[in-house]
Amino acid sequence: MSFIKRNPHIAFRIFGKETIIYSSLENKIHCLNEIGTKVWELSVGWVSLEKILTYICKEYDIKRGKAKADILNLIKKMKRAKLLLTK
Repeated sequence: MSFIKRNPHIAFRIFGKETIIYSSLENKIHCLNEIGTKVWELSVGWVSLEKILTYICKEYDIKRGKAKADILNLIKKMKRAKLLLTK
């Protein structure tokens, strides 16, 4: 997976630094923390994993190795929940 984007059929609301996502496909509500919200905001159209990592590392002063593992884990979970599309 090199690129991600939001599933266009998902309803969501951003409240400050958190996001609430409703998936009618699974009839589930998902809550994203601040970092998850940034990933969600960045994934409006097809965006590279590299761009997301660069932004998160710079914005939050996080080491790249740690950020990559955490972001990949988050993206995998969001993909399984059909919130994100990947290619």
